[in-house]
Amino acid sequence: MNFREQIVYKLGRSKVAAGLEIILLDNGVKKLNLSLLRKKRSVIEQISNISSDNSYTDIVKAIASGVPLNIAISGQGIITKKISIEGIKENEIIHKVLPNANEKDFYMQKIKIDNTHTFISLVRREQIDKILQELSELKLEIINCSFGPFCINNILPIICSELNTANLLINTSIYNIDIKDGIINSIQIADEYSGKTICKIGEDEIEGKYLVSYSSALTYFAQDSTNHPVIPYVESSSSNYIEKRVFSVLSKTILGTFLIILLINYFLFSHFYSKQNVLQSLLDTQKSSMEKYDTLKSVLMEKEDFLSKSGFLGEPKTSFYADQLAKDMPSAITLNEMSINPLKKSKDPEGQGISFSSGMIDLLGVCKDIIEFNNWVKLLKQLNWVKELKVLNYNYDKEGNQSHFSIEIYIK
Repeated sequence: MNFREQIVYKLGRSKVAAGLEIILLDNGVKKLNLSLLRKKRSVIEQISNISSDNSYTDIVKAIASGVPLNIAISGQGIITKKISIEGIKENEIIHKVLPNANEKDFYMQKIKIDNTHTFISLVRREQIDKILQELSELKLEIINCSFGPFCINNILPIICSELNTANLLINTSIYNIDIKDGIINSIQIADEYSGKTICKIGEDEIEGKYLVSYSSALTYFAQDSTNHPVIPYVESSSSNYIEKRVFSVLSKTILGTFLIILLINYFLFSHFYSKQNVLQSLLDTQKSSMEKYDTLKSVLMEKEDFLSKSGFLGEPKTSFYADQLAKDMPSAITLNEMSINPLKKSKDPEGQGISFSSGMIDLLGVCKDIIEFNNWVKLLKQLNWVKELKVLNYNYDKEGNQSHFSIEIYIK
C-alpha cells in the first residue's frame, strides 16, 4: 500500500461498522441478524445486536447514515463444499462443486483450509443481485459481501485463545461448525438453533446466533483473512463509500481550516479596527488642534504684519524723536501737530483696513520768522536719525501775520 493509498485508507475509515447476516429460508423468507461495533482508539466494543424476521425496517433504523455495512448471506441457495484442489486448474474448481455449471451464472467464494483442501461456496448471481438491489434501495452503504459463515475465521484465534483449545464445536444461527487445530474443518446446517454457544471476545459476550454478523462487522476493523467473492456491485459500492468518506473528511477539514482562518482574521480585524478607531480619534483631536494652531498662527501673522507696518514692532523711540524735535525748536515756531508713523489715507473710497506709514513723522505748525524756520530745518536735517526731510508746504497768512507749514521726516 503506497502513501496515497494509506492516506485514503485512513481518511475513509469509520469508527462504527455494521455486520448483517442474511439467512435465506424456504419460500423467500429471510431471517436477519445485525451486529454493530465501535472502535475507540485500539479497543473494539459491541454496541448492539438486533434480530428481525423477513423485514429490513428495524435493521435500517439501527444503522445510522454513513455506517459501512458488511453482509454475510447464508441458507437456501448457498452451496458450500469442501474439495481437494490438488491438480485442479482454476477454471475447473466450479465443476468440482456443480458439474456442467456455467461459471457466468454463479458467484464463487473460496476459503483455503490448507495446501490441499479448500471450501467453495456457490450462489446464483440473480439471487445475490436481487438482495443487493433491495439493500441498495434502502440507501445502505454495502462495502463487503461473503457467503456462509466463513467470516468467523477472523475471530477463531481469539475464541480458541479464550477457551484454551484448538478444537471445538460452534453453533451459529443455522450452522454447526467443527473447528480443528484452529481452522474450520466441516460445516453442517443445523435443524434448529441450539443457543448453547456463548463466546467471550474481550469484554463482550457474543451469543452464537450473532457470531456471523459480529465477525462480519469485525472484518471492517481487523485484518480480514477471508477471500471474498468478486461482485461488481459490491466493489463499486465500496469504492464509492470510500470516496464519499474521504470527500466528507477533507471537506470538513478544509471548512474547519477556513473557519479557523476566518476566526483569526475576525479577531485580528476587531483588534486592529479598534486600534484604528483609537488612532482615528487621536488624529481627529490632533487635526482639530492643528487647525486651531493654523488659525492662531494666521491671526498672529496678520497682527505682526499690522504692527510691523504700523512701526510698533521697531525699536520704541517715539519719545526720543519727539524730544529731539522739540529740543531746539525756536520760539518763533509753534508746533500744532506731530504724527509719528502717521495713518495712511486710502485713495480708494471703498478701501477698507487701516495701515500706517512706518518710519515717518509728519509735522504741522506755524512760524513767524522764515529765517528761524530755515535754520531749524537745517538743524533737523543734521540729526543722525533723520534720513530725509521734506517741507511739503509753507504758506504765509497775512491776516494772522504768520506762516503755516507741513514737514515730512523719514527716519533711518
